[in-house]
Amino acid sequence: MLMRMLRTKTRSIMLIIVIVFVLSTVGVYLMRGNGGGQSDRQGDYAVATIDGKKVMRSNIDIGVRNVAEQSNSMDLTQKTIVQMRKSVLENMAIYEELKKETVARGITVEESEVDEAVKRIEDQFPTKEAFQQYMENNKIRMKDLREEIGLRLAQQKLIDQVTQDATVSDEEAMEFYEQTKDFFFSQPAGYEVTYGRFASLEAAQNAKERIFAGESWDEVLESYSEEDLLEWTPLDDPVFLAEWELQTEELKDFAELETGEIGGPVEFGKGNVIILAKRSKVEARTFSFEDVSGDVVRILEREKVQQNESEFFDELLKRAEIKILDEEYFAIPESPVSGDEDAQSAGSGDQGQSEVGEKTAGENALTE
Repeated sequence: MLMRMLRTKTRSIMLIIVIVFVLSTVGVYLMRGNGGGQSDRQGDYAVATIDGKKVMRSNIDIGVRNVAEQSNSMDLTQKTIVQMRKSVLENMAIYEELKKETVARGITVEESEVDEAVKRIEDQFPTKEAFQQYMENNKIRMKDLREEIGLRLAQQKLIDQVTQDATVSDEEAMEFYEQTKDFFFSQPAGYEVTYGRFASLEAAQNAKERIFAGESWDEVLESYSEEDLLEWTPLDDPVFLAEWELQTEELKDFAELETGEIGGPVEFGKGNVIILAKRSKVEARTFSFEDVSGDVVRILEREKVQQNESEFFDELLKRAEIKILDEEYFAIPESPVSGDEDAQSAGSGDQGQSEVGEKTAGENALTE
């Protein structure tokens, strides 16, 4: 999309970890004892135990479906589904070990912290009523939500404790910079540009005419409402646009602009109209270590935190007492033998029975 190519600074909604975890799992596939809810469905049975607690097949299946929906990956093979079943089971075991470890370390959470987390979740919904409706539709009680949030916040504090030792030495930072500077810290030739993204062609054209008439760029764009002007960059905060990007189909209308000229309006779909000005030419360059040392350290610190976290989770998983009760449910199917034409052609009258069988198995696991 154009805005991604322009490398604009977009606002990101910071969703705290409990939103994804709690709203998708409370009352769904976390273990809440052996009875009630999804576990009572006809044909359901225990496929494993964690610390002696039964894990029902329905809990795993719903967990797989949740992961598939969140990753937008619904077209799954039977092999992938089985791998996801194992992953869901392991995550449940890690979750149980995290709960035990937070208790062992005496980590607590204040009610005010839970209040703040609940408020942040509510704020992701258009109204408080919409949030309450979501809770009702998904049979999530506020008491359970607050309890789960408290657990997750305590666990996050625990994770922060075990991953905080992520210091980066000057030697490590310099080595990383030298190995990656051509890839991460180099900038091709291009231009610094400012732009305005409008909701209508009329508004964009009017803004351009006013600037041509002598009004300043900032004054003109600041005069429009958020309904008319969706996004813009001020003169003192331009964005970088590489020369090669101006040769793409989306931006070719701005390629021949001279420095200081304003191009457009150009429509990129209904309600998405751009005017753009080239401000200055930027030569290709590689940023010095002094310029990017802070970024280098942050990258390496993040990598160390992730490594520490992964090692901690691996250790928790080793501690967990997992017992598989249904080996077949977690068994990865063998790949068909290549060149077995008889097996592949069997059932060709109904367009390949083996393929249909595998697809059906996958669909059943996600829709049961």
